[in-house]
Parts: sequence; C-alpha cells; structure tokens
Amino acid sequence: MNAEKLMVAEPTFSVESVQDSEEVFGPKLDSLYRPWSATPSGSPYSNPLVKRRLDRISAEEVDMVQYGYKDPEFKMVAPLVEVAYTMRMYSRATKNGESSQTGLYPEAKVSKDILNKDEIGLALPHELLYIMSKKGMKSKELGKITHLYGGENMKYAHEMRQEILDLLNDLELLSGVLSDAGKKNLAVDDFKYAKTYEDLQLMEELLVTPEGVQDVKTMDSSDHTYFRVAARDWTAPSEGQKIIMLKRKSRLGAIGDSEIILRTSFMVNLDEISSNINSKVLSRVKRMEYDEDWKEKIIDEKTGLIPEIERIGLEEDPYSLVLVSSTVYAKNCTVEGAIDRLKKKKMNKSKVWNPTLGIFT
Repeated sequence: MNAEKLMVAEPTFSVESVQDSEEVFGPKLDSLYRPWSATPSGSPYSNPLVKRRLDRISAEEVDMVQYGYKDPEFKMVAPLVEVAYTMRMYSRATKNGESSQTGLYPEAKVSKDILNKDEIGLALPHELLYIMSKKGMKSKELGKITHLYGGENMKYAHEMRQEILDLLNDLELLSGVLSDAGKKNLAVDDFKYAKTYEDLQLMEELLVTPEGVQDVKTMDSSDHTYFRVAARDWTAPSEGQKIIMLKRKSRLGAIGDSEIILRTSFMVNLDEISSNINSKVLSRVKRMEYDEDWKEKIIDEKTGLIPEIERIGLEEDPYSLVLVSSTVYAKNCTVEGAIDRLKKKKMNKSKVWNPTLGIFT
C-alpha cells in the first residue's frame, strides 16, 4: 500500500479533554453526535456524559411517541404503539448492556480514547468493530436511529446504511491488498468511508488476525433479507388487538465470521379501518391461535402477511406499517458459541454434590 497516496492524518479528538471541561454540559458536545450514533455503552449512573446523551435521546423519542396521538389516523393504535415501543426500548437497553459486558478477552488492550468514545456513544463504526474484535464480543451495535411513524429521520436511516456499505467497501479493498502482500497501491479516491490514515491503520488492525487476513463480503440485496417476530406475549393476537411488532433483517455484509446486519423494527396495524393490508390477511392473523408455533406461523408465506408487507412497501404507508427504528449491528455466532461454552464451564465448576437429591446443584 502506498502511504503517500493516502490521506493526511487529522488531529485526533480527545474525549478526556471534553470530559474535563465545562463544555461537557453545553451544546458543543451534542454537536459531535450524528443522528445515528450508536447507543452509549457506559452507565448513566456513573458517567454524566452518558446520562446527558440518553436523556436527550429519550426527549426526542417522547416527542415522536406523542405525534401518534395528534394524528387522527393513528388514534386507534397510538396507545398500543406507545406501550410496545416503551417495552422494546427497555428490552434493547438490557441486551446492549449484557453484550457490552460480555467478551472472551476483557483484558485485551484497546486505545483508551476509543473506549471512552464508545462509553459515551461517540465511537464510529470501524472503531466499534475494532473493540468487538479485540475484546472478543459476540455482538456490537454500530449505529441506530429512531424514526417512529416514519418522518424526517428516515433519511438518516438511509445515510446510516450507506455509511456501513462504504465501510464494507473500504474493508474489502484493504483485505484484498493485504492478502496480496501489499502488491497493489490504493489512492485516496479508492476509499468511500475512511477519512484519515489513522482510520485505515485501525481498519487494517481489525482485518489482520493471528490466523490471517479476514475476508470481507458485501451482501446488499433482497436475497439476504428476512423477517422475524420482534415480540410475542404483549403483541400476540387477542380480542381487540391492533398491532403486531415485527423486524426486517438485511444482511449488509460479513467480515470474517462477523455478519453486519441492518434491523428495521416496525409495527403492523391490524385495524381494518385505518390499515391498507388485505382484510382477509388481517382476519387470518387475528384469528390465529396463540401457541408455541405462532411466532413462525405469523411470518409463514401461507399466512400472507409478509407478501402484503412487501406489496405495500415498508416505507410507503405509515398508517399500515408503523416504522419504529433502524439499527446496524455486528454479530459473531462463532464467538457467541465460545462464550456460551465458557459460561457453562464456569457454572459446572461452581456446582456441588447434593447427597439428598443425588445430583450436582
């Protein structure tokens, strides 16, 4: 790789310098965030910067929730949307916390500045992938934007998606060069995501492992999109039920064993008056027996709901399909399996023989 053709390094941003100044509590810090910045990994109880960021996000989301009550077309579903949205946010925050605390290599050395940025939600996608790789984490959120009822925030969801595709483009280029022993030269115009030479250095560290250079693939097509039920008990069909919460997952690419996935969460309006979904499909969904197979039957092609969603278009009818949020995250099933095995091993070691029951407890 020809370093002379790459970007000149810019001064790095020091989170610590911001934390130590009064600007922490002013608008200058807020301006550093992008609309789709990843959720802070730190605790709001120990870091005032994390609390400030989460409070700001919550305030914006409350305004979005209230919008549903102001629009007559959403009047029937707004209360259920609010409940479902609140429960989903609580569940997601819990999962994010668990993921941040779990890793195969918790003591691995990572730049303190990058970790500080991650803690308060300022780390960029390539930095978050680097943390995930070095710490041996099973998953990591790379970006998120809430767009309840659609609205102007949908444009940020599209920009977030494009940013990740640009990152995959750069990583794929670097992977090819590194695998070819640096025989090819890359110029500044070859890169879509990287802004500085430091970005490329970090991306190179991400790609090079003791086993070799990781392969990078882009999978941005409908062939890599699928649907799942986002929640069960509190959105299952019942008398008077007006919504079902689903998620569309699109595989954007892969870096070694890690998949990069775009998850779009949305609610299906089951109200015949305000929804444009085929009335026979709505009736079939609402009559469906809630059992252990319900989660799979809802998305089965025979039910007809997924074809209807694809016919209408997820972003084309906000009254039939109530958009909630878009999240890009990385997931490594190989690491997840290793973490699960490690947990079981620790649990088995802590068990003691119970002579009364005749088993280890």
